[in-house]
Amino acid sequence: MFVAYSPPSVSSELATMTELVKCVEDYCNRLGPTAIVGDFNCPNIDWSNMLSPAQVVNKKLFNFVIGNVFSQVVTEPNRSNNFRFGYDQRSASFRKD
Repeated sequence: MFVAYSPPSVSSELATMTELVKCVEDYCNRLGPTAIVGDFNCPNIDWSNMLSPAQVVNKKLFNFVIGNVFSQVVTEPNRSNNFRFGYDQRSASFRKD
């Protein structure tokens, strides 16, 4: 399991998102199927319809999630219409909280 949090003050920075995505990717490559839980503070991504806005930071996270066969398992916003992320990858089992 990989737990991540990106505060709103840095979530809009491409360098920060790039480093965070690289860290998760390295973790997945070493350990195989992985569950990710946390908050990347990218509320403009529409996970229900699999759409990402044009902002490069959002695209970085969105493309990583799609490209690595993760699926969003948390379907309700936690506060302010923001989603807490709970992803499972391939055969990793994961329970929605």
